[in-house]
Amino acid sequence: GIAAAAVVAGNPPGMLELYPPFVAVERFFARPMKPILDNDEDGATNLPPFPSSVMIQLAKGVTASYFGIDDADLLANEFTYIDQLLGPLDKDKYLQLFSSKYNIRDGIPNIDYQLQNYRVDAYNPYRVWVDTRPRGLRISEIGD
Repeated sequence: GIAAAAVVAGNPPGMLELYPPFVAVERFFARPMKPILDNDEDGATNLPPFPSSVMIQLAKGVTASYFGIDDADLLANEFTYIDQLLGPLDKDKYLQLFSSKYNIRDGIPNIDYQLQNYRVDAYNPYRVWVDTRPRGLRISEIGD
C-alpha cells in the first residue's frame, strides 16, 4: 500500500498518520513490557514465585481476611504498609493501627469492597493488583 511505498522511498509515515490520535498517544507514552524472565542486576531471574492462578488465590485469601487483620499469618514478617498518609508501617504497627484506631468495620459495618479483576503485575510478578469500588454506610468516625 501507500504506507509501504513511503517506507521504501525513505519517508515512513508518522504514528499520527497510521493510528487514531488516542492510540498514537497511548503507544507513545506506554511503558515497554519488561519480560518476566529478564535477569536483574544481581543476575537473579525475575520469575514469579508461583503461577498466576496461585498468586491470585493468595491475594484473595489476604483480602478475605480483612487485608490480613483477621489472619496475620498471611502477611510476611517483613510486611510494610505504605499509603499517601500513613507509613511506612511494619507488620505489628499495621495490625495494631487497623484493628483499633482505623478499624473500618466499626465505622462502616456493612462495607462491601466489591473486589474484582485480580491480576498479576506484568512488571513485578510478586505484586497482584485488584480493582475495588467500596460501598457502605458510615455510622461513626474512623481514625482522627
